Amino acid sequence: DRGYICGAEEDDMCMINDEPVTMETRLWWRLSSGRALGVLNGMLLEYDKSTLAPLGLVLPAEELLGKIIVVADSGVEECIIDYDMIGEEGDEQQDCEEYQEREQAVLVHGVDNDSFTVIQPNE
Repeated sequence: DRGYICGAEEDDMCMINDEPVTMETRLWWRLSSGRALGVLNGMLLEYDKSTLAPLGLVLPAEELLGKIIVVADSGVEECIIDYDMIGEEGDEQQDCEEYQEREQAVLVHGVDNDSFTVIQPNE
């Protein structure tokens, strides 16, 4: 699919756009949760997981134009499996059975400054 950015659902950190967002920027990606986000007409939108129908506005163009988008893992390590430790004292993997996704943050930052905005997901 045109504009699809792969990696955000698997990588620890993924820069979504190399160039600042413009009104012509067209791209989309999935988070580890399966949520689909995209940029269209300078706006950050959320899309339905299965049909990719637009669900709602996440960030208006006034706040997104000229910015870079990054998806980063939180660094929570409770359910990272260390394969070197399997079979040793205590099987901690049992605690992770219900762990479905990684905790991720969508960050937006300006090119000319060091300020970051954390985009909060809708529940």
